[in-house]
Amino acid sequence: MITKHVSPFWADPASYLPLVYLSLSVPLLALERNAITGMSDGEVNIAPLLASYIILSVASLSIYRYRSVFRSAFAPGDLFFMLFVTITLVSVFAHGSLNPLLQSGVLIIIAAGFRAASVSSRFFTGLQIASLCMLAFMVFTVLVFGNPTQRWIKGIHPNLFGGVAVATAILASFGSSRRFEVCAAVSFFCALYVSSRYAMVSIFIFYSIYWVLNIKRIGIVRIFFAAAAIYFLAADFLLSQNFGVIGSALKLNASDRGLSSGFTGRDQLWENFSYQFNEQPLFGYGFRNRAGYSGAHNGFLNLILENGLLGSVSILGFYIYRFISVAREALSTPTTEIRGRYLAGMFAVTFGAMLQPQVLSFGDAFSVTVLLLLLAAPGSERAGSAHAAELALTRRTTTSRSRAIRDNARYVR
Repeated sequence: MITKHVSPFWADPASYLPLVYLSLSVPLLALERNAITGMSDGEVNIAPLLASYIILSVASLSIYRYRSVFRSAFAPGDLFFMLFVTITLVSVFAHGSLNPLLQSGVLIIIAAGFRAASVSSRFFTGLQIASLCMLAFMVFTVLVFGNPTQRWIKGIHPNLFGGVAVATAILASFGSSRRFEVCAAVSFFCALYVSSRYAMVSIFIFYSIYWVLNIKRIGIVRIFFAAAAIYFLAADFLLSQNFGVIGSALKLNASDRGLSSGFTGRDQLWENFSYQFNEQPLFGYGFRNRAGYSGAHNGFLNLILENGLLGSVSILGFYIYRFISVAREALSTPTTEIRGRYLAGMFAVTFGAMLQPQVLSFGDAFSVTVLLLLLAAPGSERAGSAHAAELALTRRTTTSRSRAIRDNARYVR
């Protein structure tokens, strides 16, 4: 288990996780949708987001100054990540552009901040507050701006809004089960509200795997409702002409995005991959150089196009290593503890990334949550659970002592 240290609140990187997610969501409210083009007018101000990353990274120095933390914060799989950064830096000479250098610099800043935050004793608290901030953002957006127009709420793209919903559900799992249930339900409704299919399915995958891994905590009520829902939805899907409730929610029969264009509606865009890869097979088109190629609307395919064979093998190796690592951690954690948040999250974001344009990005809540899951320190989930239990015990002990003191004072009087 990793070693955790307590820093002052203002110097603790975990304290700034809510600021990062606020910077990923609130600025979206400034966007307006052009009635003619149907696209957003203007761009999101990235200054607050960059500032939050820098603050997070600077605060991480308060954690890394502990030699024991610095040593335990690294794992063998990080060699894949370091190799990816090295290849990205070398690709500067291949592309003749400094953009990969700048993008890899931002990635390093985020990696240092997230890794340090995950070994902070306030890590779980920071994630819970971040989830509540995004929950408030979604509720405010729906209540103030009302029904979406062609799936857009004001100038917010439905899949960006869905990404906030996915991030909210995943981060809420680091709190109490009751709060997680509420956040997951509201997040799913918000994804349904803008018909973000990848977000709905990603939340469902996360929720399902989370409770499968914690089956002993699920309770008879959840089992009853889950069985009833599965039975109803399966029968409705098979017996209804238009795929029933599932078909209506996922718009499987919609003429503009339904089965006529494939289940995902993205299969034609995936065809953009092969011929572009053949043109730049080794170094690709440049890390985060989204304007340099025609996107395949698949985060992993775009990752290969951007970084070529050399870069993509290293970062996908890191991704696979992380997947195996969190799976081992989840399965080795006793069933008496909550386990598998990272693993359920990895399954959810892997599915979502296959239907979204990016898997590594710094400007949307979904992709930043991918980075958080990838870069969190090995063992940090188990350590965070232990620390949360320790805090709960401390609170109960303090409350009991306070009550005993009050009762004793009353008795003396």
